[in-house]
Amino acid sequence: MASNSSALPLDTREIEHAASSLKPRRKALLNAILAGNTVARSAQLAGYSAPRAGTEALTEMRKKLPELMESLGMSTADALRELRRKWRAQKTITASHEGQITDVLEVDDNGAQLDALKLSLRLHGLLANEETGPSVLNINITGIGVQFNEGHE
Repeated sequence: MASNSSALPLDTREIEHAASSLKPRRKALLNAILAGNTVARSAQLAGYSAPRAGTEALTEMRKKLPELMESLGMSTADALRELRRKWRAQKTITASHEGQITDVLEVDDNGAQLDALKLSLRLHGLLANEETGPSVLNINITGIGVQFNEGHE
């Protein structure tokens, strides 16, 4: 299915309708993950008997995700383009004196840039997900004025 960028922003009802075919436990699993829980904790919260069962359910849902995203007008190419834009994310900061704004500056949003860069590296398979354990790869990145080390021994 072709990308339909004009369909964004999405109506919550569209997403709910597209996800309506999910079983209740799988919906609970996704909601727990979206709330920031690990997959193991999300599986527990959703009522799966073991973390492995939640992981297997998530694997099955991942197989269907590209089709669901395409049906909502969210192509993989669009998502990757948006992620790439975040590499150069900016934020506005203001200076004030005695309650009056005296200056407005656009500066790099280092936190957003770092998150986008980490996600990009994970998509390339260069960084492990936090919940999968230690990363065997130690990466130093200084190219955009941000340095981080990912990897634990």
